[in-house]
Amino acid sequence: MSRSVSRIARFFWSTPQGLLSIVIGLGVVCAAVLTRPASTAAQGGSCSPSFNIVVTFDNGANWNLCWEERTKEGIVFRFVTYTPPGETARQILFRANLAEVHVPYDLGTPRFFELSGAGLGGTHLYDLAPDDCPNGTLISNGVKDVLCQTIEDRGYAYKDYALVAHGQEMSLHSVSTEGAYNYVIGWSFTDDGTIEPWLGFTGQLAVYTFDPSYGWPLGVGNTNYAANHFHNIWWRLDFDLGTAAGDVAEEIEFTSPDGDASKRVIGVTAYTVETARQHSPETYRAWRVKDPTITNADGHPISYEIGTEANHIFRGPATEPWTEYDFYVTQSRNCERYAAHNPPGGVNCADNVLAFVNGETVSDPVVWYGATFHHLPRDEDEDVMPVHHHGFHIVPRDWTAVNPFP
Repeated sequence: MSRSVSRIARFFWSTPQGLLSIVIGLGVVCAAVLTRPASTAAQGGSCSPSFNIVVTFDNGANWNLCWEERTKEGIVFRFVTYTPPGETARQILFRANLAEVHVPYDLGTPRFFELSGAGLGGTHLYDLAPDDCPNGTLISNGVKDVLCQTIEDRGYAYKDYALVAHGQEMSLHSVSTEGAYNYVIGWSFTDDGTIEPWLGFTGQLAVYTFDPSYGWPLGVGNTNYAANHFHNIWWRLDFDLGTAAGDVAEEIEFTSPDGDASKRVIGVTAYTVETARQHSPETYRAWRVKDPTITNADGHPISYEIGTEANHIFRGPATEPWTEYDFYVTQSRNCERYAAHNPPGGVNCADNVLAFVNGETVSDPVVWYGATFHHLPRDEDEDVMPVHHHGFHIVPRDWTAVNPFP
């Protein structure tokens, strides 16, 4: 069953197995949406001016990136390059995008796949209005405004007694609509080189039940329950630090030696073959991708760290095997586009990200990062849900020898 019947449709489920009724709200608005083929950024690190975003902050730091629109992924960024103040411009990411939004309900069904299903681009990519981008700039794909760009103060960059600096960040967001939900898909780029991919959920609740075991009572009394559900978000990050291939992915974690809980020792493990890993808050597990051939002024290899910010964890049924892990490193392949439900065909191409992990040597790493939020609805979620955001940070590690701020 699709969510796209109407963006104000309310689905009622009597049991995890069966649909009881569908109630369609009044006042459905239908509108024609213009679309155009996905844009194509030029190869070799450049793109046409219409699809190139360049910003230089007050401290001299610079971001330069290309963007394109795809029917499934929505907005995709390419050739993401950062220049610290007074330093050299280096590419970080060859390609970066959302790779799946998986929405399974506690009832057992429905289980939506927003990206690999209907998709987040094309007709689902919302035509932004000025109210969607206050104090910002709307960016068009040639037919409709699909991106909002803002540059804002981000608070302290650092403070050491009287030594103070404030930082800036550029945020880019689009909105994709799918059924009752509006997905606010954002990426923030700060003047210190940090990248924050994030996803905001808003719109209207979609699924209701009469069974209190699977929901929270909304409205008057205890008869109508908004169904509890997960938002499992996956991002695909194709790293190319400085140059093309040759990057190395590593895991960093801390454990207690010989069971002595008063101490923590660091362990660093390089991934030479494709790997699947879980978030591990108890060992402070994080990852980085480094270029062993390029060093900063201290002689340390440049790298970017992917920090885990795990809160909720989702492990699905056997039919969703990729949910057993939260972090994957795979060899770059164009046919491996989504975390789940990739189209068949091609050599060494598989259905989902767990199946991508098949023993290949990793010389050009792609990172797949998963984050989970379990949504327990509340009265405040009606009639329109407040936005709740979920994401993570990608931060420079040894990109420069000292703090890049002047």
